Amino acid sequence: MIQLLQLSIFFALLCLADSAHASKKIISSSKPLPTEFILLLESVQRDDLSDKSKVQFEQWIISLDESFGVLTKDEIFFLCKAEIYKAILKKYRNSETDLKKFNLYFLKTAVAKVEQVNREKVALSLFSKWMIQALLSDLKSLLTAPQNLNFITFVQNGTDVTSPAFIIWSKKMKMVAPWVDLFINSVDSEFESIVRPIQLEALQTIAIYADLLLKQSRFKDAWPKKKSTLTGLSFFNWKELQETKEPAIIANEPLLPQGSGSSEAPPAAWTPKDTPDAITSSKLPPNYPTPNPDYLPPDRLPQPVNDWIQAQ
Repeated sequence: MIQLLQLSIFFALLCLADSAHASKKIISSSKPLPTEFILLLESVQRDDLSDKSKVQFEQWIISLDESFGVLTKDEIFFLCKAEIYKAILKKYRNSETDLKKFNLYFLKTAVAKVEQVNREKVALSLFSKWMIQALLSDLKSLLTAPQNLNFITFVQNGTDVTSPAFIIWSKKMKMVAPWVDLFINSVDSEFESIVRPIQLEALQTIAIYADLLLKQSRFKDAWPKKKSTLTGLSFFNWKELQETKEPAIIANEPLLPQGSGSSEAPPAAWTPKDTPDAITSSKLPPNYPTPNPDYLPPDRLPQPVNDWIQAQ
């Protein structure tokens, strides 16, 4: 009898747990967004956020809902992708990384770890799984690039490599390879603890920059007429929390969405004038500054700097 009672209690608790899990709702996109942003959004909500982080997250969603409703699809995609990649890659950009340890055998070891994670259903977030797969794709491209073969030859000969192409390659390697190294040599909870603040940082930066874009004068007539609320979102909606699925590798996904109208002709007011006369005859505002008659141009203008090819 006691055993039967214990079984009844167990199944009752199990049903309650399933019911609680099924009733949990998360915020999702109701319109097309980059894959990495969708995974980021869901992974943040699956984390056990502090009360302060929950309030911040809700504020970011409200701000994004207002901004995304005004920005173009190209602007949204570019902003989301750029800030997510920057948040990931800048972590190790100044690291002292020994590139000699990163080779095709290292890549094979990383792929084996991914297969183990998938086989054992390790509890990594959707965003972490996407991130690992994307970084592995980048690492494979770097390790099969001509610069890597040159690097191996120069290392064997004890010669420094100073060509611009190699410097760019090595900077990319130093941003990508340490992440893969961390994934191979850390337990899953450690990897997640490092990725988690990056998720929040990327989401916050996207919200801030989207809001800054709206400050441009071209949006003065398109500014959101109605303030968003968590119960009145237009770009996002609420959905039931589902079991996680394996994210797809998006290495071949274009940076900007196809057929999004980015090739539309600009307004006539933005069309460049062909001649100096056409420029001076155009209507300028009354307070437009006039040239300084005493201005003397400098003898030599500063040279632009491409920091990709600056040696460390």
